[in-house]
Amino acid sequence: MGNFNGVNVLAFCRKIMEGDDRAIEELIEFYQGYINSKCRYLQKSIEMYSEDIKQEIKIKIVYACYQFRGKTLKEFHSFIYKSIDNAFRTSINKYKRHTKNIIHINDEYTVKYQKEYTIEKFALYEYYVEEVKKISKPYLSEKEQFLLDKLIEEKTIKEIAEETKEKYNTVIRRKARLLNKLIKILKKHNF
Repeated sequence: MGNFNGVNVLAFCRKIMEGDDRAIEELIEFYQGYINSKCRYLQKSIEMYSEDIKQEIKIKIVYACYQFRGKTLKEFHSFIYKSIDNAFRTSINKYKRHTKNIIHINDEYTVKYQKEYTIEKFALYEYYVEEVKKISKPYLSEKEQFLLDKLIEEKTIKEIAEETKEKYNTVIRRKARLLNKLIKILKKHNF
């Protein structure tokens, strides 16, 4: 496929919708350079999420084929480039919002917390929320389950502290302990 010349765009989209792995690979391979160039100059605060952002964009362009209603190759390219740009902006905003919650207590804690935070981000993705809740339920106390639910709702530390009438730093420590526990539970279940 390489350059898409002479390709029936509608037939190609139909293959993708039917789950043809080869067509999906060709689609992603063709636009990989553009995706990489979008992610090349990410801000330092979200640079660690570069691979996650690329994955999200790839998923979005596959789903964009379901929404494509044009007929020509030019319309297809334009539609996919717009989809990549929109997915990139959405991902950037999502990760910026999440990184605002990282609190720097000291350097050692920050490094540890950022490593755990990537697992939290993974665990709280909308695709995995139900599985994480189901797997972790037998292992979590009622307080931990409540905190997990609030994190899933994307409540800030401050909002959780106000709701539970606990100190801000107490909620941060509880969150860090919960994340450590979730990491162990998820690894135990090969998740």
